[in-house]
Amino acid sequence: FGAQMVSKQQETYTQAGQLAEQALSAVKTVFAFNGSDFELKR
Repeated sequence: FGAQMVSKQQETYTQAGQLAEQALSAVKTVFAFNGSDFELKR
């Protein structure tokens, strides 16, 4: 049971990390095209 919880937790953190990495890498492009207002609302 405990190992399953740890595995699920690691998977969740990995997904969150990937999402954060994508968002941060897109910031430069968003500002280049002046789309920051749209991204903030999203």
